[in-house]
Amino acid sequence: MNNTDKFKNDNTGLPRPQGKEKFLKGPIPWWWLERLAEVGGRSKTFIVGIGIWQVAEMRKSNEFKMQPGIYKDLGVSSSSFHRALRLLKQGGLIDYSVRSGRSPNIEILGWSEDS
Repeated sequence: MNNTDKFKNDNTGLPRPQGKEKFLKGPIPWWWLERLAEVGGRSKTFIVGIGIWQVAEMRKSNEFKMQPGIYKDLGVSSSSFHRALRLLKQGGLIDYSVRSGRSPNIEILGWSEDS
């Protein structure tokens, strides 16, 4: 059985998550993805950017605390995560603050309820 055999498809033929499987929520504005691709040349930065957007969508807010399990689930180490945060901030996609020993507070910039 290959990976696509475990997914049910809708009329688009695209795989859909089943039950409590994790999934990426959107829509994510295309301009945000284009900018992410520019600043996220390192694949871990791109992954962190997508993970940040996912948490924002789940919480329905552009400001939130990023728990370590999210980026660790995506195979990103703590040091790679913090490097990605710096790059995303330099690229104008997010702002964030970190208190020693705490999860970072993140704000997605350019967010709107219509995104």
